[in-house]
Amino acid sequence: MKKILTLSVILLFAMQLMATPMYSIFKNTTDFQNEYVKNALMVDLEGASYQQLLQDAPSDLIVEIPLTNNLTIKVELAENQILSDDFMVTGKTTDGEQPFNYQPGLYYKGKIVGHPNSWAAISFFDNEIIGVVSFNSGSGNFVIGHYQPDDNYAATAHIIYSDTQLLIQNNFDCHTNSINSLPQNPISPTSQSMTNSCSRPLEIYIEGDYAVYTNNNSNLTTATNFITGFFQCFSNDLRK
Repeated sequence: MKKILTLSVILLFAMQLMATPMYSIFKNTTDFQNEYVKNALMVDLEGASYQQLLQDAPSDLIVEIPLTNNLTIKVELAENQILSDDFMVTGKTTDGEQPFNYQPGLYYKGKIVGHPNSWAAISFFDNEIIGVVSFNSGSGNFVIGHYQPDDNYAATAHIIYSDTQLLIQNNFDCHTNSINSLPQNPISPTSQSMTNSCSRPLEIYIEGDYAVYTNNNSNLTTATNFITGFFQCFSNDLRK
């Protein structure tokens, strides 16, 4: 009976994977290094497959991602709603703050197939991907990002690297652990106010400075892609 049950679970899992659409969205993988990263992989988007993904906008999907020339993984993803229904973007100009018509990307979170302790957070935009994939092991976090086009690489070129291979110091730090004082009279978890406050999503305001704007080709859409894509990776950590 146990063998039959195990076999049924395996077959059910296999059928589920077969029903989930799979996309191969990268091509032309080449080794890459510069003064910022020791070992990385430069890839290009597979145009037809990537545009199909954007058009389908599936609630669940599997993507193949090359981490090295010898290792390609499959990542199972599910839609991750990080933006509220009344989400809006504004830009500050000489005329003051003006609303901006922003088209959000597709935001997903998930795991590496065959690695239950792994995690992934990937955002898909028009010709741009922002994401992080981690085995939760000593291999570090694999970062996927758009590479600024130059004479050697096309506008759709992306770089994939492990943060353990960075040659520069990562100065990002979350200071929440530095909070060493708590309220003297915390709200009781059973109080009505606590129940009401926890039943609604937390709304967050994010402001990008001028450097974020200029570092993203002085383009408000690209800058907002960067902010929402970064927040998507961060929100994946918050929701664990």
